[in-house]
Amino acid sequence: MFPQCDITREELRLALQRGVKLHDIERELLSACNMPRPDETATSPLFLLRRLAPELASLVSQWMQGYAAEPAAKTPTLNQVVLIPYPSRGINVKSYLASLIKKHKPCIVAVDVSPATVGAALHYAGSLLYALDIPARVGLCEGDICHEEIFLQTGDFLPEAAALCFRSNIPIVPLLSRSRLVPSHYQKIYSDLLETANCHFAQEAAALRRGQDLQKKAAALMGAAFNSGPDLFLERENAINESCYVASRLLDLCRQNGRLKSRYTAVLVLYALPHALDFPSLAKTFLDRKVLYGELYKSPEPLPDGVLRMARGAACDRVGRKEPVGDFAAKLGAHLDALLEKRMQEDISLAEVDELSSAIAEATRRHPLIGRPAGVRGTLATREIAQAYRLLRGALCRKTLARAAFVALCHRNRVRSGEDASIQEILKSIISRVVYNIPFYPDEHERLPETARPLTPEEIAKALMGLSDAAFRMLGPGEPLPLNDPAFAEEAMKHPLVQQALKDALEKGLLDNLQQQYRDLLKELEDRNYLDLMNASGMTLSEQGQQHLKRSLEEALALGEITPEDLARYLNNAKALPKPPGARGEKMSIPPQALGEMLAELMDFQHQGRSQTSSLEDLYVHYTLSEKKGLKISEQKIDYEKLKILIHDLEKKGMLKVGDGGKRFSLTSLSLEKLLEKLVKRPQSQALERRAFRPEMEIDKSDVRRYRTGDVFRHISVRHSLRRVMRKGKMLEDINRSDLRAFDKKPSQQLDIALCVDVSASMKDHAKLRYAKMAIAELARAALAKQDRVGIVAFSNLGQVVVPLTDKLLPILEATMTLKAEQYTNIGNGLICARRMLLKEKNSNPKYILLITDGQPNAAVIEDQDSAMNRRRVVSYSREISMERKEMIGIQHALNEAGKTSRKDIKISVVFISEGEGQGEHLAREIARIGHGKFHKVHAVERLPLEALATVA
Repeated sequence: MFPQCDITREELRLALQRGVKLHDIERELLSACNMPRPDETATSPLFLLRRLAPELASLVSQWMQGYAAEPAAKTPTLNQVVLIPYPSRGINVKSYLASLIKKHKPCIVAVDVSPATVGAALHYAGSLLYALDIPARVGLCEGDICHEEIFLQTGDFLPEAAALCFRSNIPIVPLLSRSRLVPSHYQKIYSDLLETANCHFAQEAAALRRGQDLQKKAAALMGAAFNSGPDLFLERENAINESCYVASRLLDLCRQNGRLKSRYTAVLVLYALPHALDFPSLAKTFLDRKVLYGELYKSPEPLPDGVLRMARGAACDRVGRKEPVGDFAAKLGAHLDALLEKRMQEDISLAEVDELSSAIAEATRRHPLIGRPAGVRGTLATREIAQAYRLLRGALCRKTLARAAFVALCHRNRVRSGEDASIQEILKSIISRVVYNIPFYPDEHERLPETARPLTPEEIAKALMGLSDAAFRMLGPGEPLPLNDPAFAEEAMKHPLVQQALKDALEKGLLDNLQQQYRDLLKELEDRNYLDLMNASGMTLSEQGQQHLKRSLEEALALGEITPEDLARYLNNAKALPKPPGARGEKMSIPPQALGEMLAELMDFQHQGRSQTSSLEDLYVHYTLSEKKGLKISEQKIDYEKLKILIHDLEKKGMLKVGDGGKRFSLTSLSLEKLLEKLVKRPQSQALERRAFRPEMEIDKSDVRRYRTGDVFRHISVRHSLRRVMRKGKMLEDINRSDLRAFDKKPSQQLDIALCVDVSASMKDHAKLRYAKMAIAELARAALAKQDRVGIVAFSNLGQVVVPLTDKLLPILEATMTLKAEQYTNIGNGLICARRMLLKEKNSNPKYILLITDGQPNAAVIEDQDSAMNRRRVVSYSREISMERKEMIGIQHALNEAGKTSRKDIKISVVFISEGEGQGEHLAREIARIGHGKFHKVHAVERLPLEALATVA
């Protein structure tokens, strides 16, 4: 009845994928399974050896440093060494090794992998990822350097073997250095052959009992793989070299065993299939015939040491996979299920019910996705329902409380408007975190960020006193409060008066970054007009700030909180700061009448560059050169420091985003809206917006009915009403409501509209791209007001969908601001992209393309999946074809695509920008004719936003 109250493995998988740290569950699980914690196994790849056999750990550590131990007088014979091949995955490791361990009773297990691989296998086997069947990548790291990375997943042989040996107190000795990828043309083929051999061996190994039979089977499979056809010479050579290295380390291990006086009486050596052809014979040679192995012996290779770091791999879908989950992984999963059930069934008292119910209610109030949380009634209802369950069942557990919370709170909470989430999912996440102590999301996803409240007048006075006192101590006379001085920021934020002013933020733990909090304090004081920007790198007290500080000090003196000497000192500190710009008649901000002009200049300047951001230094040079050319430029724009302040003022207004330490900027979508407000006559645009996009579809003039109460005047049919009056022969004074006839209003159908805009190089001239962006904004606003959907396609060398169909204005405005002019005019490809975008969603909505262009097409390159190929084709196209040929190809391509688009029942209208008899007008008219749309020529580019609206009115 309440499946949402149970915690499942799948939910834990998703939580880990979201980055949640479930350390509590992991520690409890590993403790139940007698496995070490991941923070222990991560300390070194030799953790297992150091825990079970320190002397062997010392031996392997010597190998990793590049030298071998001194040989013993006696080398054990091959009878004390058992060689067993193993597949990489797909076998029950416990049943495969149990009989071997029982028969030979080995005190050492040696395996042909690197120390990092053994450490990674144990680290992964003792983790929650392994229990939840999530693959992982484990890296051997030293600082920020990753020396080796190992990919592991459940079903692999090595994690199961590492867990089995740890739980059986058998040390594992790694015999190989790190594996190397062979630079061969047949690496993929070899990997596939090796995978097939591993699968066959895993299937047939269970039926083989003796070690010799397993060796023969493995050798036969690898022999077939190497003789399959392709020349695998490099892979074969690599397998031989690795086998020699493993045999050499096995010899060193046996020598160490002899020096330890046979403490370890038997060694079980596990080797992978790639070494099956060579390693058994080499091991016999090394251990039995000492005089022959001299040239084959390989000295240890130095290997790096470090710590292990694990990250989850790609999601592992087990559907259709033949390899079984390992025995230990299955045991971990069963223990995890039992642990979750135990936690859900844990009994709680009524006092804990009250505490947890209140915590759930508090979590709903602080959740960012809940717009209307439950009140006190929800908390009381949760408690009452939980008590009712207790009376019915005689006990009260955490799962019962979770059910009570679902019943009480689901209908009392509402998701915040515009959020795509269900209240059931949100509540389950909250209840799991509070009741079971198992979070599904990181803390920041389920909690509104803590914000400090605005400072009170008393706190502002203390902050100003503290800042001015810190400035007096650390700065010279007349120096402003620096914006980017970490030393001063630390001194100011640690000042006792500033600390008192920010007591609320300190108590909430929000002052962890002193430099950032110092900037935030200055920004709040500036926004509230207590500080003024002195220059691009400093601030000072404003006139209002000086007056507020003086008034607060005088009030404190009257109350006896400070002495006259304190008053004089703080006032002198404030006077030591420079006077605000306004006091010298230099208050710098952009007047409202000049705001539109400057935004237009910045947008045109940004269009001249290739980047999405513009350099402040380049803007200064641009204004300086323009002034030298005789253009009238404001004095503030040709002074670099003052220009910085103007840019800062625009940033405060939200028109710009500033980055790179204030050196680069980009315009925001708000600047586009402000441009429309300043440069377009609103009464005209509003009238056109109301008429834009199929007003004739709002009523069906062919269907006339009797007038009803509520019909508006414009829906009355004068012709039909007069005809009825004349037919009845009524006089004017005899006409009543029954004689009136009105058109039958039909519900309008949603339109899908593609705004296809030219962003070729010519659009940078005469601010055409700026006015085209303004036209897009006006058209989108008009369409969305009628519940239509709008998408944007930009075309130059090729067409590109900038914004897919949407019914929201903000993404359209934001994407419009990113449009940059490029090179050619490929109208045909622009129509292709617009058509595909409109036809992508299978619906019956009427479809409409509005093409905005200023010239003749001179490109017909079709897009390719490979972007690098596209660039090469454009370069080749520009070099090898004459302009006349380009235009002829482009015209034909555009007409062909217009025809294809029209045959898909998509209407095409064209807005053509040309101050005279421009090239391309005939083509534009022809595209509009083929597309059964309208053609509109714009003679003055500044009228483009209004005339684009007129085209669709």
